[in-house]
Amino acid sequence: MTTQSEALFDKWCQQQRLPFKRIRVARVANQKRPDYRVRTPYGWCVIEIKELVPTEEDDLILQSLRGEARWVDPGTRLRRPIRDAAKQLRKFSQRGLPTVLALVDLTASFHTEKYQVLAAMCGHTKLVFAPNQPIAEAFLGAKPGGGATLTKEHNTSISAIAVVRTDGGEVAAIDLYQNPHARIPLSAERAQSFAERHPSRPAKTSRPFWI
Repeated sequence: MTTQSEALFDKWCQQQRLPFKRIRVARVANQKRPDYRVRTPYGWCVIEIKELVPTEEDDLILQSLRGEARWVDPGTRLRRPIRDAAKQLRKFSQRGLPTVLALVDLTASFHTEKYQVLAAMCGHTKLVFAPNQPIAEAFLGAKPGGGATLTKEHNTSISAIAVVRTDGGEVAAIDLYQNPHARIPLSAERAQSFAERHPSRPAKTSRPFWI
């Protein structure tokens, strides 16, 4: 059965004239494979699509939109899909293929906004201050905090995360976030096939670069 997100992706690939193939479902129980192989002018990429659907909490938020404010822990809804996708993409990454996790948010929330994605990938930002310094000189900068799903040791099978943005049932844009710790980086040329706005891979940083 094709999900709404998969149907959107199928249509987008056809519009972009990118040949794609569905990956056969694994025959072994409790084993999941990614969804697609997509052929760009610069080679194949493996794609896993994760669809965010409304939960009871999302429904409650909608009911209270005109009521009290709610606290949101950035990145919470994305961490599990990222970890699950990393497992599904691991074998293909080990074979030398770049991989992309495509996130499609079908809720009325903001789970795939930039800050949420970066919080899930890199962890919460920590502000660093120097003690015993004048206020104007005390702030030293920021660094990644806890909650990161993409590190040098974890989930390196994901080359990039793509946020698929929709408008009226069509794919309006795809924002791409590179994983600086990826086993197989996604080249700028292949990234260009998915998004007009695509980041170059940072040389020496633990945070992805986003445009």
